[in-house]
Amino acid sequence: MAQRREPRLGTVLFLGVLYYFLALPSGYVYAGDWLGCYRSYSSACGAATKRTPLQRARSAVMLYLADNPRDCPTVEDLVVERYLLEEYAAGIQIWCEDGEV
Repeated sequence: MAQRREPRLGTVLFLGVLYYFLALPSGYVYAGDWLGCYRSYSSACGAATKRTPLQRARSAVMLYLADNPRDCPTVEDLVVERYLLEEYAAGIQIWCEDGEV
């Protein structure tokens, strides 16, 4: 009968540290990129790049939906309720179909 080896504490800790340093940070980067909220940083001084009006509108819609999950936001709602500045609202249109924005 073959003996079954139990994992040692050192092995378990090593795999946990490996996950912490490799898989977890890359998962955050790809998840942020997939959600559209990933911001790249300049390598020279570490300053964030400017966000476009479309990125600001997407963020405002996500925040509005977090506060009002059953409503479909309009651009006027976003401006009146201060989710979006009026200067970024020009030329933005929002459509809602089957619960998707």
